[in-house]
Order: sequence, then structure tokens, then C-alpha cells
Amino acid sequence: MGGGGGIGGVVAILYSLFKHVGQRDFDPHYKLSYLGKPFLGVILGATTYMIFNLVLRTLGILPAGLEAAEGFADTAFTVAPGVLYLIAWASGFKENTIFELVERTMKRIFGSKEDS
Repeated sequence: MGGGGGIGGVVAILYSLFKHVGQRDFDPHYKLSYLGKPFLGVILGATTYMIFNLVLRTLGILPAGLEAAEGFADTAFTVAPGVLYLIAWASGFKENTIFELVERTMKRIFGSKEDS
């Protein structure tokens, strides 16, 4: 699933490059960001997949194609793997949004130094 996030990161790079080169406002100071985005996408895609998979399994929602335990076959909900791939891709494409969400969540859970 990290591959979906990596693909999202590569798509984000290409989108940004075409946009900024076309508008002639490309800033070479962001070269490191362009190089790191696919790797961050892979990590975020895999992490997002694991989190969503954990949540879905906790809620009793199974991946499509996985058989439910005996007696639960009629009541088991399933989710198509493509949905999880799409979520992983989106997390790689907009990794900055995911990092901001994690940062806000961590500040709420643990507080921030400004609060002290």
C-alpha cells in the first residue's frame, strides 16, 4: 500500500513542477522537498493503510475477498481494496495536509510548549 502513497507523491511532484515552471515561479530552494516527496508518500501511504485497515477490522469490516468467520458470512461488511489504495494515494499526494493533521492531533493529546 505504500506504493500507492509513493505514486501519489510522484504525481504531486509532477503537478507542482508543471505548475511552477509554467508560471515561471519555480523556486530552486524546494529541490529537497521534490526529492523527498515520493519517500514520504511511501511511508505515509503504508501508515495510512495500516491505520485504516486496523479501524476497519476493529469495526468488523473485512477486505473484499476475505471470508468471514463461520456464522457471520451474511452480516460481514466488506470494503474494496481500491478504496484503501485511493486513500494511500491521496495521503502521498497531500502529505503536508496529513502532517498538519497529525501535528494538531498530537498537540491536542499531549499539549504544546506554548500552553505551558
